[in-house]
Amino acid sequence: MLTVFWLTLQKVCVLLCFFAVGYILRRGKVLDKSSERTLSMLCAHVFLPAFTFRQLVGTLTPDNLREDGALLLAGCFWLAGSIPFAFLMRRLLGKTPEEKAAYTYLFTFSNYGYFGYPVVAGVFGDEALGKMILFLLPFTIALNSFGYALFVPETGFRKLMIVLLKTPMLWFLIAGSVIGLLRIPLPGAVGDIASAAGACMSPCSMLLAGMVLANFPLRDMVRGGRGFLVVTIRMLGMPLLGLGVCLALGLEGYDLLFPLVMLAMPLPLNTVIFPESRGQDASASARMVCQSTVFALLTLPPLFALFSHLAGM
Repeated sequence: MLTVFWLTLQKVCVLLCFFAVGYILRRGKVLDKSSERTLSMLCAHVFLPAFTFRQLVGTLTPDNLREDGALLLAGCFWLAGSIPFAFLMRRLLGKTPEEKAAYTYLFTFSNYGYFGYPVVAGVFGDEALGKMILFLLPFTIALNSFGYALFVPETGFRKLMIVLLKTPMLWFLIAGSVIGLLRIPLPGAVGDIASAAGACMSPCSMLLAGMVLANFPLRDMVRGGRGFLVVTIRMLGMPLLGLGVCLALGLEGYDLLFPLVMLAMPLPLNTVIFPESRGQDASASARMVCQSTVFALLTLPPLFALFSHLAGM
């Protein structure tokens, strides 16, 4: 348990360093407002799609589906349970349409992509990361369709579909799934480009979060109120609730570990990236993302140690 605790702490500290650099550069006016827009576009339309594409090509294969197909079904189960809970919290906490969209997203999804994947890879290894990506595939598909649609101001099914079809992530998801399932060999250069672009995902997204937070006084970041309540429910209440569900179902191994790791992650950065990439104000979401990201330094090491012990890792 102690080894997992220290490994998790180290990985979280690395990501928080990028967060701090983004804050300092923006606060010191080394970077201007346009830099946020540029970086958010790169994260949403280049780095995250490339990372997802590369992982799907290597993970979503017939052999892996035969061996770990149950993980994919488990991911569907957890997604089906997360959405009704998110709509309940949306109704209880959301006031404006923007708040309702953000609460629906952050109680359905977590920052498992930008934050969780590098931490899981560093703590549990690449094999565990591959299995976790398969488990979270339903969430990945949902967050880039249903999730993205939450922040689209256009109404009507036709307009929404047009917006989604213009989203690079959708096409990278399709391409990665098809190539992986059909075992289509990738040219070496294509794989290297996707890997290199995907490696930029976590540091750039943390830089972006820090840059967005620098737009208003630091004292606003430590204010209590509903933001702290949301962060506490999301990062402590939901993992403990999930732990109760896992124990009640008698789950063990990866079936127990992955849902709890996902639930314990900080609030999703896409609540900042998606609105920012469309020119919308994301300051309220950024405040909660900041609080949850710092909160992760305290919660993730002991939770990861506990979860890995219960999962027998």
